[in-house]
Amino acid sequence: MRILKSGLLLAAATLLLPVAAGAVPFTGNAIAPSNFNLEITSPALGSGSGSGAITGSASTDLTSTATSVSTVGGSGSFAVGTFTIPFLGTTTLAGFQFTTALPATTTTSGTNPFNPDLVGTVITVDKGFVENGGSTLFDFSKTPTVVTAPSGLLTTLDVVAGTWTIPFTSTSTLTTLSLPVNIIIGTDLVLQAVPEPGTLLLLGAGVAGLATARRKRA
Repeated sequence: MRILKSGLLLAAATLLLPVAAGAVPFTGNAIAPSNFNLEITSPALGSGSGSGAITGSASTDLTSTATSVSTVGGSGSFAVGTFTIPFLGTTTLAGFQFTTALPATTTTSGTNPFNPDLVGTVITVDKGFVENGGSTLFDFSKTPTVVTAPSGLLTTLDVVAGTWTIPFTSTSTLTTLSLPVNIIIGTDLVLQAVPEPGTLLLLGAGVAGLATARRKRA
């Protein structure tokens, strides 16, 4: 157990220490269980909700030490798989896309995994059709939903595992069939880092460290 623990600590240190020297690109792809959730509620028309899988990626410049993590800029673009909700019978949601624009800078103190507050992040849902019975109830390209995250949008960034979990929720009121309808959009966005060549080298060095520790113990 000591051998394994020493090797894992060395691997983690190998990942963290070089990053501390300066910012490195972080690009993450959306992975399961990333979901786009949409709920429609109306006193007159009823309610329904459902979710579709998210694909896409986001990137930023990341600097990390053992006690802090910071980002500089960054953005993302995502698409949502077609799904249906039980509203007015069956309503189909198709072609949804959204973008994210991270703040100019963020800095978070603590230990890994970190919990960056992405206050100021702008999330824009600018494409998507809500269709029922051959008619379009909502077209988000004509009425985009734009949300600027308030303080308290806590995320979870694990610099060793290379994962970043980013949730957000927005509420808006639109009109269809001459009636007001409340729409709640939420995402459970999980990003997995795409290994850069340098990152792969660092991972290799970590594995080599584990092997070296085993030989020394032997």
